[in-house]
Amino acid sequence: RKVHDRAHELLKLWEKITDNERDLTQAEKEREKIYRTQEQIRGNMGALAPTGEEGRIRTRYIGQLETTEEQLKALAQRESALKAEIEQLKREAERLIETPGQWAMCCRPAADERLKLLLALSLLASMAKFFVKR
Repeated sequence: RKVHDRAHELLKLWEKITDNERDLTQAEKEREKIYRTQEQIRGNMGALAPTGEEGRIRTRYIGQLETTEEQLKALAQRESALKAEIEQLKREAERLIETPGQWAMCCRPAADERLKLLLALSLLASMAKFFVKR
C-alpha cells in the first residue's frame, strides 16, 4: 500500500508540473497577443496628427499602450511564479524518487516475488490512468 501511495503522490506532482507548463504556454500566447496589439496601436498612432481630434485619439492610444505594458508586467510575474513552482515540484519529485531506501523500505514486507509483481502492476495501472487522462 505504501508503494501505491508514494506512486500516487509522485503522479500528483507530475500532474501539477504538467498543468503549470500548460499555463506557461498559455501565458506565452497571451504575451504574443499583447505584442501584436501594441504593434497595431503604434501603427495607428503613426498615422495620426498630434493635435485636434486625432490628438485626442492619439492620447487614448497612449493609454491603451500603458494598459498593455501593465498586462505584460503582470504576465511576467505570473510566468516567474509558475517557473519557480515547476522547479520546486521537480525537486520534490526527484527527492521522492531518489530518497535512499524509501522505495525499498516500502517493499520490504513484500518478500514474495508475486507480491512485488502485483505492486509493480498496481503502479503501472495508476500511471496508465494518469497518462490516459492527458
